[in-house]
Amino acid sequence: MIPSPLQFDNSFMSLHVKSMSALHHVVRMDKRASDEKNGLSIVARLQGRPAIAAHYPAVTIPSSIIKGDSKTGFFIKADKKYFGLLYVTQSQKLANEYMLNNEDCALIATDNDDYYYLAEIHETK
Repeated sequence: MIPSPLQFDNSFMSLHVKSMSALHHVVRMDKRASDEKNGLSIVARLQGRPAIAAHYPAVTIPSSIIKGDSKTGFFIKADKKYFGLLYVTQSQKLANEYMLNNEDCALIATDNDDYYYLAEIHETK
């Protein structure tokens, strides 16, 4: 079985992580290990889920384009802007509780595995 690529309900959004002096575009969140034969490897983990990206992407984005950081090290890219990822859960109740207790965040996306992604409301610069 071929794992499905990471997809958000808003197709113009993508997940990125700072790792090894680069900003990696996460193509899959998968329970499986890296997929070396297809040029993919684990670059980080997000709540125990491996974040999988290309070994050698065609376009390398230096992590220095984002001066700030995020609580998780991950960012959601939307409209050419990066928003620090604060919290990820499969529980709608926990997502709502987190937003009630943290006024600086909002639900930004849901992925194809029904995870809720909460991010900072202001762009990370």
